[in-house]
Amino acid sequence: MTDYILLLRGINVGGHHKVNMAILKNQLTEASFEVVTSYINSGNFLFSSDLPEKEIISRISSILESDYDFSIPFLLLKKADYQEEFSQLPDWWSNDHFRKNVLFFLPTLDQESIERFMNQVDLKAGESLYRGQLALYWTIDKEENYAKSYYHSQLAKQKLYKEVSVRNGKTSLYLATN
Repeated sequence: MTDYILLLRGINVGGHHKVNMAILKNQLTEASFEVVTSYINSGNFLFSSDLPEKEIISRISSILESDYDFSIPFLLLKKADYQEEFSQLPDWWSNDHFRKNVLFFLPTLDQESIERFMNQVDLKAGESLYRGQLALYWTIDKEENYAKSYYHSQLAKQKLYKEVSVRNGKTSLYLATN
């Protein structure tokens, strides 16, 4: 039995692309996934399965495509892989920060695009950025640095932004420890 994390992108934001977590949780359970739990209302699921990963992805795709009239990009992670990466984050990650976000790479994002982004990003005062294999880990130390930060002022304008699923520090910690 393998433990997985399922992250949906762009749902339940500002009243758009509404997905009921309880209904989707039931759908995932009916698709033969075990111990399905959800965390908050933004598309975070934990579950276990013995199925091959391609079959899991196929079943999730089928549910999302047949039951929703809008596209829902998603990412499936082995929980152990995420826990390993999370345990190796730089020391600064565990400090207190005004903002702490994880930008998980969707399957559509290629390494070349990540490299291009990393080469052009211009961090401002108080920003720190770490590139992992599964995500970018981004912090902004103080509120007064947020408005001037690259994260706030430029990230949404970048091509990469549409190919990541963002979670805040609290959610990213929950996914790594539960």
